[in-house]
Amino acid sequence: MSALDIVLSCPEALAPWIEASVLDPSDVHVAVTLCRLAGVDDPDLLLATAMAARAPRAGHTCLDVDLGVPPTDDDVDLSWPEPEAWLAAIAASPLASADDGGVTPLLVEGRRVYLRRYRDHEQAVATDLTARCVAAANVDEELLADCLTRLFPDAPDDDPQRRAAEAAVRGRLTVVAGGPGTGKTWTVARILAALAAQAHGAGSQLRIALAAPTGKAAARLDDGVRSALASMDVDDDVRARVADVERGRTLHALLGRRSASRFWHDRDRPLPYDVVVVDEMSMASVSLAARLLDAIPPHARVVLVGDPDQLASVEAGTVLGDVVGSGRDTRSAGGGLAERVVTLTQTHRFGSDTGIGALAGAIRSGDAEAV
Repeated sequence: MSALDIVLSCPEALAPWIEASVLDPSDVHVAVTLCRLAGVDDPDLLLATAMAARAPRAGHTCLDVDLGVPPTDDDVDLSWPEPEAWLAAIAASPLASADDGGVTPLLVEGRRVYLRRYRDHEQAVATDLTARCVAAANVDEELLADCLTRLFPDAPDDDPQRRAAEAAVRGRLTVVAGGPGTGKTWTVARILAALAAQAHGAGSQLRIALAAPTGKAAARLDDGVRSALASMDVDDDVRARVADVERGRTLHALLGRRSASRFWHDRDRPLPYDVVVVDEMSMASVSLAARLLDAIPPHARVVLVGDPDQLASVEAGTVLGDVVGSGRDTRSAGGGLAERVVTLTQTHRFGSDTGIGALAGAIRSGDAEAV
């Protein structure tokens, strides 16, 4: 049985897209249902709605009308509407609006068409991260200087790992990016030690959560932080506080999953932590990131860790890659994101002059000849 046979009463306009495996039955059902409820019977609007529904399944949060027909192996004639007229028709229909506060199922923003909830999730993540970028933190400067000297005794002031620890103490958001073997977990352990030292100096306890999208990644983060303690020059009280941190958990376990899309912890029932570290953040979808940030109290520090060049989430969005990219672009850094993103580039597992090091560098830079 073909996908086309599964779709009951598939509109003729969408049949070629099903046959070419660009759309699947769920995309068609979403489009047909929304258009029927809105009283719309236009082939181009059906296609727009179906393609917007397809986007998250393909790892995107929206339909970009300028991208054209997605690649397909089948020899099927697929007609892509003229973008300008298509956008105008979508925006003028009862299906869509350009107002973030609207209730229509679709939202048009520039050249992009969103299922509204994915645009809402994007906006929620951006708003939360921007707020954390500008939030002030109380810092004991003398204690910080002493701690950085002890944790990074041979490192210059501009060393990326040292800068990451200092940034975490000074702000509410820190992003530690880097490829395999660049010392991300080693750096996280020292970030926690620096924060624990600040809390100890202020006479307070620091509640820390370690998490990751998968159980394996959470366990690896947990083990890495604890093993890194052995090489730290810190006071016994600080070492004990970091060693006593709760075991790493999946993000779903941390938030308290109640159903496929609902969690116990949210803005009204925030997580009881002062620091939340999330490893392998590139695997987190925009929806999960939005729910996570919503549940972290405003006073808490957030440390996002991962490799922006590795495979993204199987769901919609590339949160870590977008954040790191924005941090590198000072024009879009929002007055603080550039200072909150630290990228580790030195690989400690293998040298850049080795075969695997040269191959990794060529792949990251897109140098096909070198590969």
